[in-house]
Amino acid sequence: MARSRHRPPARQEAEPKVVVQATQTKWSGPLPPPGMLEGFDRIVPGGAARIFDQFEQEANHRRDLENTQARFVVRDTHIGQALAGAFALGGLSLSAFAIYNGAQWAGTLIGGGTLVPIVYAFLRQAWKDK
Repeated sequence: MARSRHRPPARQEAEPKVVVQATQTKWSGPLPPPGMLEGFDRIVPGGAARIFDQFEQEANHRRDLENTQARFVVRDTHIGQALAGAFALGGLSLSAFAIYNGAQWAGTLIGGGTLVPIVYAFLRQAWKDK
């Protein structure tokens, strides 16, 4: 019979355990939460007040840009409407002048060429609103 050899397990020295802990903090919004603001104040005295000041300045700047843009859009719209009105009046006046002087076909073409874009613009606006 064969003898089985049984050896006791070799002594293993316990390895030191290393524990790694990572913490991640994030916030959503323009300003950090109050706890973070307190931390900023501890690191940089007055840091929270500086953050608030910067937020207010950025908000005011953004509002000024939006107001300026809105004024330009309104101004451009009014200029476009005035020029379109002048075009329509000029075309219809020229059409009436041509018809008055006996050039009915020319007057009809000029008048139709003036009215068709106006009607199309009104219809396109009505289609956009739907």
